[in-house]
Amino acid sequence: MRRLSAEGISFSFSFMSYNSHSRTSDGVVEVRKARLRSRTKREHHRYAEIVEGYLNKDTGEPRNFYHPLLLTFNGAKIEL
Repeated sequence: MRRLSAEGISFSFSFMSYNSHSRTSDGVVEVRKARLRSRTKREHHRYAEIVEGYLNKDTGEPRNFYHPLLLTFNGAKIEL
């Protein structure tokens, strides 16, 4: 993801949503075209080590996801 973003190439992925403030999920989020944003510093987010910022190229929205909740990348299932 980081390499593709540095090269200006968009990618698709999906993840399980999670809101740490309300401790809820809205289910699976599918992003068709995205690029990663700069990493958040630990001073700005208590979970900075596992949170990744991305730009949804379809909507223009800057969003975040938690690495452990990643489900697919470019159509391939992620297995731990």
